Amino acid sequence: ETLKSVLQLDISNGLWGQRSEDLSVIVPASFEDTIRNVRISFSVYDTNNYGKLNVKWNGVAVYSSLPKPGPVSLTLDKEIVKGSNTLEFSADGPGFFFWASTVYTLKNVKVEQVLTRISDKPQLGKAPFLVAVCDNKGVRKNG
Repeated sequence: ETLKSVLQLDISNGLWGQRSEDLSVIVPASFEDTIRNVRISFSVYDTNNYGKLNVKWNGVAVYSSLPKPGPVSLTLDKEIVKGSNTLEFSADGPGFFFWASTVYTLKNVKVEQVLTRISDKPQLGKAPFLVAVCDNKGVRKNG
């Protein structure tokens, strides 16, 4: 299930300013018991790769790299997922190219929860039941 979807983010950092994005991501309480992990996906549409693209989840760095144009997918363990979360995108400065800006255009940013299927959980158990005397023909007791 999709928790957050953004068509485009423009991230930059340079001598004349910085543009980062903070997104609020809410996980419904009804899914807290069945959530396995969270997947963040996006496509790097354009970049000059002067500095790293950084992604943080609740202030914890989950990605810091120089991605090439194309898809990026990150999987977060459920231990760092809360009911209310913050997803942050930022870029490092351009370093040696101090007169320029690091630029990233990200498209189709999605945050999705991966749920545990009920069939993934053990379903074994015993439940007592009664059989009326008139209904027990052909029934044998095991154990």
